[in-house]
Amino acid sequence: MTNDDKTIPVLTETEKARLDVAKSGISALAAEAADGVITEESIGATFNQLGQLDIDIPRLINSTHVPKAAGEHEEALIRILMRIPDGWGRWISCDPGWYPIIVELDAALTALDPNYEVHQVKEKYGTLRYYCDPAPMAEPECDKQFMAEHPRPDSRDDPGWQVWADAWDAHCESTKHEEGFAAVHDPWIAHRDEMWPKFDELVRAAEKKSAVTCERCGQPGSIRDRHGWIRTLCGDCAERGGWRS
Repeated sequence: MTNDDKTIPVLTETEKARLDVAKSGISALAAEAADGVITEESIGATFNQLGQLDIDIPRLINSTHVPKAAGEHEEALIRILMRIPDGWGRWISCDPGWYPIIVELDAALTALDPNYEVHQVKEKYGTLRYYCDPAPMAEPECDKQFMAEHPRPDSRDDPGWQVWADAWDAHCESTKHEEGFAAVHDPWIAHRDEMWPKFDELVRAAEKKSAVTCERCGQPGSIRDRHGWIRTLCGDCAERGGWRS
């Protein structure tokens, strides 16, 4: 699966099964914590189980984890996940009641900046958190040309590494680089400064909407509590989970 020049790893069925086992163990531990019955033994057993699963963490983090309950929002959620850079973790960490809010927010942000970047989408303290930024700065053309003409060695132990590093330093100190960097940096700063207030307004509105929308089913909801844990739920979903107003 690719997005422009970005290759996204796809988990195998075996890796998915291992991930499901890990999720199950973590969910069970979280439920014990929410119910106030967590023990040192259960914590130790869970982490021991996780250590035996042989999960490739970089592949896990950089794969797209499409929510199983995505339903009609699957394609839109995949587009959001593809906006997350490597290393951040491509997850939508909230329940399906908020998916319409997230999809609507993404559409509004895309209209402002088609190449904007997402870092995290999750529930925190009972409401939605959508962390994003305007599009990152483009790589200067002079740097692209340098890298094409001077392939970087794979390792610092390579005998050619120091030669390459000295050439790169000389390039960065050149007038060509200074002018090329300014050509992309200055417009990017102007665009970022223009976008940030608009992004902030849209994100805050979405987060505010989540505070009155059941995270589980999307019906009107309110903040609920269970042993110090907070979620926004409707009356029915709260009752089924033992949450109180």
